[in-house]
Amino acid sequence: MLPAAPSPVLALANNVLELHVDSIKLCFGFRRPFPYPGENIGQWELFMNMQSSISVVTNIAIIIFTTDLFSEWREWEKWALFVVSEHALLLIKIMVQAVVDDSPQWVLDLQDRHSLMVNNVSALVDSDWF
Repeated sequence: MLPAAPSPVLALANNVLELHVDSIKLCFGFRRPFPYPGENIGQWELFMNMQSSISVVTNIAIIIFTTDLFSEWREWEKWALFVVSEHALLLIKIMVQAVVDDSPQWVLDLQDRHSLMVNNVSALVDSDWF
């Protein structure tokens, strides 16, 4: 029984040491990278537009081919309705994208104000005002 007595103490010491080593690794070894600002959303815009176009097509297909609204229609009539309505809705989607601004006016105003403040501060620093 005597040789087994120090094992719980050694296991506790091991766990405490491992906890401290892991905390040092997490705090100093694996820091979060500095977040650099981006100009726009980049590639996400392409994928979000693609996803919205695919959703238009699938929603029209679900409505036409699985609901009871068009159950008495022949198959070629359903396909014709699908093609026409899908093209019409994609055209409406493209028109709305063209008409609606990417950024609201208040965001553009804030960006202008921010750039004005940056220019004023940089002018003060350059003029040796301090």
